[in-house]
Amino acid sequence: AGKSGLYLTDNAGEIVLDKLLLTVLKEQYPHLTFTVLVRGAPTLNDAPTEDAEQTGVSALFPVVGNGSKLPGTIWSEISDQARNLLTEADVIISKGQANFESLSGCGLNVYYLLLCKCDYFVRRFAVPRLTGLFVNEHRLLIPLEWNGPLTGIFEPNNSRLLKEVQTSENKDGSGFRLHVRRRNPLLSHG
Repeated sequence: AGKSGLYLTDNAGEIVLDKLLLTVLKEQYPHLTFTVLVRGAPTLNDAPTEDAEQTGVSALFPVVGNGSKLPGTIWSEISDQARNLLTEADVIISKGQANFESLSGCGLNVYYLLLCKCDYFVRRFAVPRLTGLFVNEHRLLIPLEWNGPLTGIFEPNNSRLLKEVQTSENKDGSGFRLHVRRRNPLLSHG
């Protein structure tokens, strides 16, 4: 089982919810030690170190600025310390579309949490606009809530993952809901 987790924040206002999610993850997976990676300087509406301090995140978890004032996590722009945290983490949770755009394809064990806001992402993931997604860099693409056809949800070469997912028809017959049937082995206690 993994031991180190890295949590990449996104919007400043969301960092309060990030603190709650991190607290739950710490309780559920006490063997994981999380570090929080924030923007290196105030950028648009992204959370810098000051926000982590003001919300109390830094009192619970180590917080590191990524060394960049650009949106996302652009490898060539972040600090050596941020790059080391990314490459050494057993599991990475990355929030926001800009982090997905700048990190996808990196080959690391990243779990992206993002809202599908633009036409490109609507087409890429075959989901309606404003669908929340949980996307793993290597494994599967599952909308957090999906009420449409099951096409376009799984990576083509990961069809074996269909065994890990069950569906249930919505009560009103409007579509199906996906449910993951087992935990991610990287986050398991054993």
